[in-house]
Amino acid sequence: MSQIEEDKPGSLSFFRRKGAEERPQPGPGLAPGKVVGDFRLVSLIGQGGMGQVWEAEQFSLHRTVAVKFVRPERVTERQLELFAREARAGGRLAHPGIVSVHGYGQSDGLAWIAMEFVGGAWTLKDFLDEAARAEEVPAGYDRHVARFVAEIAEAMQTAHEAGVIHRDLKPQNVLITSEDRPKVTDFGLARITDESAMSQTGDFAGTYYYMSPEQVTARRMGIDHRSDIFSLGIVLYELLALRRPFEGDTSHQVAAQIVTKDPPDIRTIRSRVPRDLAVIAGKALEKDRDKRFAAMKALAADLRRHLANEPIHATPPTRLDRAVKWTKRNPGKSSAAAIVAVTFTVIAFLFVANVRTNRALERERTNLATTNTALESERANLASANVALEGKTTEALENARVAKTNEQRAVTGEALAREEKEHAEKKADEVLRLSALQRLEDLTNEAARLWPAHPENIVRYEAWLARAEKLVAELPGHEQKLAELRTKARPWTAAERAEFRALHPQAKDLERIRRELDFLKAHGALLEGGEPGPEPTPSEVGVDFARLPADADALNTLAWPQVDPVRTKFGGEKKGLVLARRAVELAGENERAGIRDTLAWALFALGRFDEALVEEEQALKEAAAEKKAEFEGYVTKLRAAIEAELGPEASETARERASVLEGELAAIEGALSTRPEWTFDDDEDKWWHNQLEKLVSGIQAFADERTGLLSEGTSPETGWGVKKRLANALLLRAGFAPEGEHAKAWSAVMPAIRSAYPGLTLTPQLGLLPLGPDPDSGLWELAHLATGEPAVRGADGKLVLTEATGLVFVLLRGGTFQMGAQKSDPNGMNYDPQAQSGEGPVHAVTLSPFLLSKYEMTQGQWLRFVGKNPSYYQPPGGLAPSLLHPAEQVSWLDCMGIMERLGLSLPSEAQWEYGARGGTSSVWWPGDERQKLIGAVSLADQAAARGGATWSDIKDWPELDDGFVVHAPVERFAPNPFGLHNVHGNVWEWCLDGYDIDFYKQAA
Repeated sequence: MSQIEEDKPGSLSFFRRKGAEERPQPGPGLAPGKVVGDFRLVSLIGQGGMGQVWEAEQFSLHRTVAVKFVRPERVTERQLELFAREARAGGRLAHPGIVSVHGYGQSDGLAWIAMEFVGGAWTLKDFLDEAARAEEVPAGYDRHVARFVAEIAEAMQTAHEAGVIHRDLKPQNVLITSEDRPKVTDFGLARITDESAMSQTGDFAGTYYYMSPEQVTARRMGIDHRSDIFSLGIVLYELLALRRPFEGDTSHQVAAQIVTKDPPDIRTIRSRVPRDLAVIAGKALEKDRDKRFAAMKALAADLRRHLANEPIHATPPTRLDRAVKWTKRNPGKSSAAAIVAVTFTVIAFLFVANVRTNRALERERTNLATTNTALESERANLASANVALEGKTTEALENARVAKTNEQRAVTGEALAREEKEHAEKKADEVLRLSALQRLEDLTNEAARLWPAHPENIVRYEAWLARAEKLVAELPGHEQKLAELRTKARPWTAAERAEFRALHPQAKDLERIRRELDFLKAHGALLEGGEPGPEPTPSEVGVDFARLPADADALNTLAWPQVDPVRTKFGGEKKGLVLARRAVELAGENERAGIRDTLAWALFALGRFDEALVEEEQALKEAAAEKKAEFEGYVTKLRAAIEAELGPEASETARERASVLEGELAAIEGALSTRPEWTFDDDEDKWWHNQLEKLVSGIQAFADERTGLLSEGTSPETGWGVKKRLANALLLRAGFAPEGEHAKAWSAVMPAIRSAYPGLTLTPQLGLLPLGPDPDSGLWELAHLATGEPAVRGADGKLVLTEATGLVFVLLRGGTFQMGAQKSDPNGMNYDPQAQSGEGPVHAVTLSPFLLSKYEMTQGQWLRFVGKNPSYYQPPGGLAPSLLHPAEQVSWLDCMGIMERLGLSLPSEAQWEYGARGGTSSVWWPGDERQKLIGAVSLADQAAARGGATWSDIKDWPELDDGFVVHAPVERFAPNPFGLHNVHGNVWEWCLDGYDIDFYKQAA
């Protein structure tokens, strides 16, 4: 730093700053002195098409801040959510080179972000505008640029380490402080800021000058922190060259240059730019992000090395690098992407190959013609000299031999030319096959963005499906090529095959599945009128009582797992019967009844129902008096099981189960027969095999009818297949069309909703169906169609849920409420003696009307949309036997991703607390005393204790018994005044906000 400070002038203040007279003029609606929420506006700092930034005074904390306001009429609700979410991301960053974010919210109809006010600052864009108008730059300019950009890179390193990618790093978003230090601002706002510096064509809009290639190509390769490095490279280039590296009249032109063109060498524009700085800028601007600086700190370190007159680590591109760049247009990280990038040069490649082939043929033909001409001339000369000389015959024969040799050479040349042509065609075929890998990746990445499944995506779905089906149609060709390549593999020996099967983790499942299938077939034959087999003997089932304990209880313990009606392993039923009979024979009077129950279930397992019932009734007779009721229950349970087995649905259930097992068996056999690894003598064959195997397996999974993206199924990884999304979007379009059933339903109730919510302007909500008002709260409730069937109301007007029911939303009125809790003032608002420090201070929050789910999301709703139930307690387990229990074991990231697909959002903490309080200010919505929670909550209680739980909370409240060992069905307990269930207890809820212990203090 001392070296830098010695240079004169000592700052970037080479050019005049923007004067106060040049400040933008306020637009309509906001003006100096106006109060918006907690802020009094002082002066307008800047503005764009969607909002304005003001210097303001914050009343509550007596400080000057910069406040960005967004005009709601210029953005969508989704963009407002992104505005808030990304403001929180900026709030996590603390670095002198980053503008601090103090808070965000909505006041007086405006969304705002409060930020650190940087007094006397101007933007780097202002600086560049002034520099461009100057005749020359002063001495020391390039060193100050290096120092300034190094400080930006160091600030961005902090952001990247916090997991924040700016995505819109450009001179407009870099402030220059009065101390000539950079401060980066507008983190993550690229999606909503407005930019009018360029014309707009097609789907491209906004500033492209500072985008990375991966941003321009719509994130086909994914965006990471190296995108910011490219953008900062553009800033460094512009500061050094005083012009941008990529120019154009339209977005398309600039985008094409960013993706395909290397910028001009800085030193051809400003020859005095130090070579090291030109090399550093060039490395930051590599199209291939793997060739850029690996991190911002590496870029900063090289700039610091230059300033310290030390060798930099970056190196200029070699001639080979330049040649490779010239042939590549879309370099990517994977080898597939790299080869696909040159697919556009395949035609040229084939053309060159064909030209070479034709030239080779022409050369050989010319050589042959020349040789033959010479030969003919020689023959004529010999004949005219001395036709009669017999010696000339030998020479003529030699000439004939030479002619023959030349002819053979020509034939060989043609063969070589054909071989070269075939080689060229083979290479082209390889490139095109690898392009399929890139198309598969592109389609997968694009599908991840095609949410929610609403009508606005129908055209995109149809276009996607057309390209996807074309890709899948190529699968047979890829499979054939893979099969051909595998003929070159080393043989898979019998010993290797046997070892693979023996060690395969699924091998143990084969016998289990086969045993269950055998059982189902035998059991099915009995149910269809077959006769039970003879009584099994000990030797038949492999039982040697001489080697077993002569103890009834021990034998019963061995028998029960073989015949348990909910067993998962089959094939031991006869063994269980033999053991149970012997145990009954050995049992004493006090234990015989219980062991006879095992015998009854052994007979039941073998389809001997009458005998089973006789034994169970005998067990009831033998049971002690105090256990009669218990054994009566056993008899009832057995009768019910027999009736179910003999019922009309039993055979169909068994057939369905057998079909599932046969599918599992086939899949396992396929896995055990599939060679796990293919080895080759040639490394190139091995590499190509791996690429083709990846392509074939990828397309097969892509087209899978149950879980593939090109299906009407559902996958836990990708959600609904695109065909299913399209079907949902088409249903919504039809239903919400002017004459559609959903549109009519909305039209019929709009007057009632307007009457119930004065001042609310509500339009039909796509994907939601009105269910009418709750009979107790009077609040309107709406069904979410994508997550299940609409709920129906019972005779009492209350909703009746089934496992197939979708989400239900309550339209809450919003308004001002007191948020938070405090334990210092018993007479104060929201007093809670157990309040934590992070819950205060209590402060007023105003919310617009919003929708909040009436219930916790059920396991059925999650399963239908995601394709997998992640819950620890789930059906058919006894503790959570219904899909109406809440989904659990889901992370915040899981929820954020699924909500985005659904077109929904997690509630903010303020929204959740408003809904949970239900208009109350007590500790819990039923009141301040915990006794009032009984009937309204599912907590750790005596029911949990009976299930084996030992939590200390249970002992603390011995009289609480909600009847559920773990969580309860979502609708089971009383709702709060807003009609919301389980806002206390059952399972925890996720909110949108990240946790910050000082958040309330900042917001108050």
